Amino acid sequence: MIRKEKDWSQKDLARATGLNWTMINRYENGRALPNGENLMKLSKALGVTADYLLFEDVPRTRRISIKDPDLYEKFLVIEKMPAEDREAVRRLLEGLIIRNKLEDLLPENKTAENNARKRKKRKSHGHEKTPNHETGRSQRNVKRALSRRPPVVTDTQP
Repeated sequence: MIRKEKDWSQKDLARATGLNWTMINRYENGRALPNGENLMKLSKALGVTADYLLFEDVPRTRRISIKDPDLYEKFLVIEKMPAEDREAVRRLLEGLIIRNKLEDLLPENKTAENNARKRKKRKSHGHEKTPNHETGRSQRNVKRALSRRPPVVTDTQP
């Protein structure tokens, strides 16, 4: 059993997944089956695929193929970092991925034209920078957020 291999109690697994430990007990004893959402939480916490939890003849983890050797080496280093640092890298990567997806949705010429128009407008009004309102919901704010570099995550603890 994967939970026991990790030396986790049912309560430990419940904390890692956000589920109630009585549900973990029911799943393990075959008295209940997890729904899709809970199955994903369990697979993430245990570090296995959902298929592995459901089927007997499936490998534990997905085969990951990284073709760029330099990137692969960096991921090996990241894998050995403390959990807090790995989480910071994960957030940074997610931010870059989201930014690239949003940029793909916006026509490049329009984005460049809008940015040039905004710079010209700011200069004519005597403003060098616009306020940092990244929580706005308008398309203009989304475009402005995309034109910025992702935030640098720093460790605030000594």
